[in-house]
Amino acid sequence: AERDQITERAYVAPRLLPQYLSDAGDITPYHPKDNPNGHVSLSVAENKTLEDLLLPKFQEAYKDITADLTYYQATSGTPMLKGALAKLMTTYLNGGQYTFRPDNMIAAAGCNAILDNLFFCIAEPGDAV
Repeated sequence: AERDQITERAYVAPRLLPQYLSDAGDITPYHPKDNPNGHVSLSVAENKTLEDLLLPKFQEAYKDITADLTYYQATSGTPMLKGALAKLMTTYLNGGQYTFRPDNMIAAAGCNAILDNLFFCIAEPGDAV
């Protein structure tokens, strides 16, 4: 029954993405001495050279922030964010009659990307939205 709610291409979409898009953090970074066979990812715009200057400033505003939260995360959202959203939604939506599970949630950034992914999964080519 769940499968009837989304398009067939939604099930194959994750296999269509190159590995660098599904999790850019899995590459082994290049280092001239420690890892000369590592990779330089040209698909990620992260600048870690200012981390030592910026992180203390971020922590002034939010003490629990860690360096890993300032860089790209899994494309489905961080476990911490999805856990907080699930708790919030379970508490305040539908009077707590339904339990939202973090592993069934996707948190994404950018309205265009979210809508593109949503309609890719629920509409077939040629459907009007």
